[in-house]
Amino acid sequence: MGANTISVASTPAAGAAAASPRARILDFAQARPTTAFAVFTVAHTLAWTLVLTVAAKSLPLDMIEGVAYGRDWQIGYWKHPPLPWLLLDGVHRLFGGQIWAFYLLCQLQVAAAFWAIWRLGREILSPAAALAAVVLLDADIVFNLKSAPFNHNTAQLALFSLAGLSLFLAFKRGLLRDWLCVGLWFALAFYAKYEAVVLAAPAVLFAVADPVARRCWRTPGPYIASAVFLLLLAPELAWLTLSVKFAPLIYAGDKAPTAATLSGLLATSANFVLTAALYILPVLGLFLTLALRSWATPPAPTDPSDAFARRYLAALAFGPLAVSVAAGLLTHREMGGAWVMQFWCFISLFLMAMWRPTVDRPAVRRLAVGWAGLTVLFVVIKLVGEVFLIAPGKLIETQFSGEEFSAAVTRAWRREEPGRPLPYLIGEFWTAGNVMLFSPEHPRLLESGDPVHSPRIDLTDVRRRGAVILFAPVVRLNAAPIAKTGAPWLAAYPTAEARKPFIIRRRTVRGDVEWAVGWAILKPQDPPLVVR
Repeated sequence: MGANTISVASTPAAGAAAASPRARILDFAQARPTTAFAVFTVAHTLAWTLVLTVAAKSLPLDMIEGVAYGRDWQIGYWKHPPLPWLLLDGVHRLFGGQIWAFYLLCQLQVAAAFWAIWRLGREILSPAAALAAVVLLDADIVFNLKSAPFNHNTAQLALFSLAGLSLFLAFKRGLLRDWLCVGLWFALAFYAKYEAVVLAAPAVLFAVADPVARRCWRTPGPYIASAVFLLLLAPELAWLTLSVKFAPLIYAGDKAPTAATLSGLLATSANFVLTAALYILPVLGLFLTLALRSWATPPAPTDPSDAFARRYLAALAFGPLAVSVAAGLLTHREMGGAWVMQFWCFISLFLMAMWRPTVDRPAVRRLAVGWAGLTVLFVVIKLVGEVFLIAPGKLIETQFSGEEFSAAVTRAWRREEPGRPLPYLIGEFWTAGNVMLFSPEHPRLLESGDPVHSPRIDLTDVRRRGAVILFAPVVRLNAAPIAKTGAPWLAAYPTAEARKPFIIRRRTVRGDVEWAVGWAILKPQDPPLVVR
């Protein structure tokens, strides 16, 4: 820790420089790193919430899916565990269709991850070095460019970071509250996504293999943490085994197909590692900027606790990737690139603890300039991508006028069934989710007409009260789309009456974008309401 000292030159030139705003900011960051961390985190949260809100007309695909599925609270869903979708529904119930609130949720989970990394850094490094680790982590594109959507991958950022903090404190202090938190955070991580096993596995292996961590097994701590973990996860495990017969795991297996050949398996595994590395290239570049002048000076000797911390950070920084690659190779599965998003929560702390660069005023200046340049670049990439429709997803989902579409669907229903609120939507989740996001009538979704996907929907009640049936959307740029007018599951609703498709148009810098959404109405079977 002695290498992470703060040195400020006391020369006349330095005094003159201190008068400039940039110099005052640097002095403030060095003198009050805790306050500087708070300011940095709040600024990041507000800035990226604003950027994402300004750039988009609606929510990304995964968040629309969360709004659609989260409407009916379930202990689990056919493709994922429930936590992210329940949080999205909570935001929807509190703020309705205010999309800034959903983007704020994205940034709040980033802020929680930053806090956990900061707090863990304070246990291992000097305050200035811990602050530098948080700034470095912000160069990981998952914490800015890809912080939206809030989905089952990004929801693990905060939970992984909090679990890593609590486990380190449990190893170090052995307090009951730390072990209770270990059980809590790991259970919530599994409620976010079952892939949390990629952090749990290296954590357990480290506790078994490391000579210092192994002492914990002679205390009640890890057994209490395990009990808390199993107790909290028991409802989900019961549902997973008894209700849906491991359907989410089957879905995950379908997303990771079996490799046809050994060479294909090795190629896809290498691509998986390369994808993971690309996420942190900016972190590595920014770290080199920070440590530019430190390579010539050997780090000061450290005590054994520092060596333990470095081993711990190495296990958590690289363990998730190693476990995922090993699992893919052993099962001959091709791993999805999006699954690497939450792997690198501890990479900046590992770099700072392993090389211990001097965090003096010139280093802080280089770090600040590098971070500012990267942040401006990321913001420009995001805004240009949205404005010029260089966005992922063939639906160009964030530029869809969801509020306009929701109003059109609601008006169409009221024309057909005056005096009745819209009770149900039947169809795919993206178009239905946009209606649900903005509709004041809060309809429920029977996704693709499949009761397995929507188990809390009463099919008898759907037929009794009626529904709007929405088919898959078709989008074209500077061309007229032809709406789809059917779906394989439509045969289950022979009384459905087709209607003229909805057309949503938006003028963009690249021309007119049009979405065509075919629809039909399922008339209610119960008597009409009598208004007195």
